[in-house]
Amino acid sequence: MDINSFIELVSRYKIFEDLTTQEMSTILSCAEELFFPKDAPIFHESNLSLDLYIILLGEVVIKIEPRHYNELLGDKQILAVLSKGDIFGEMAFLRGQKRSAHVKTTEKSHILKIDGLQLYDIFEKNLRIAYIVIRNIAMILAERLENINLRWQSENESISVS
Repeated sequence: MDINSFIELVSRYKIFEDLTTQEMSTILSCAEELFFPKDAPIFHESNLSLDLYIILLGEVVIKIEPRHYNELLGDKQILAVLSKGDIFGEMAFLRGQKRSAHVKTTEKSHILKIDGLQLYDIFEKNLRIAYIVIRNIAMILAERLENINLRWQSENESISVS
């Protein structure tokens, strides 16, 4: 796929919202396309990396080890199932800390990996790109948190009704 077709494809994703074609091209210069089979690990909890991932095709599951959070959760707790257009790895990217969860594919997947260190270099040279990308990540995280809150409220309402 040529770069213009690729930019047109990813321009629909929330993380790239409001970026110009040139700005997207700048970001994509530090990106790599990866292909994973079903049930392939992408990274593990405690891995050290700033890389950011975008799902181009497929699906991944985000899981945590309960020993760090709550012994009652069982083997591994599913935090989220993400698909086309979703990002992951954003927590380590933003915080500069180890990965807080495991990520593996649930089906054959095509993933865009953005080198976090190179992206931070781009941010230092272009504050507009930095502002837009960080704002978009914040909006994505706010939407996820709102969905968790709604799910939690719904679960608690059904418990109190019973």
